[in-house]
Amino acid sequence: MRPLRKGGKGVIDLAHIDWSDRLVDMRSIQASDAKTHLPQLLDDVERGETLLITRHGRSIARLVPEIDQRRSQVAEAVKRIQERRRRMPSITVKELLSARDKGRKG
Repeated sequence: MRPLRKGGKGVIDLAHIDWSDRLVDMRSIQASDAKTHLPQLLDDVERGETLLITRHGRSIARLVPEIDQRRSQVAEAVKRIQERRRRMPSITVKELLSARDKGRKG
């Protein structure tokens, strides 16, 4: 991977950055608080939230929803979207572009 900036001081090598905690928007919680509030945190994870547990500002663990449950939720959401699309009137590309361009300064 190429550095963000070329040469000299301050070169950032993107290949050596840990991106794992930046890929998903998640709530961060101290390990001591996680121990105290574990039942509540498990409820949050069960509802689909991903939590990052830290100790002294360093990531040590991640609580993520069970993959089978997540797949089920995604499948149900896709099904609802498809049903809604069938009920909606169809729109042509011309109508879509016209709506996009309406009000634009030309």
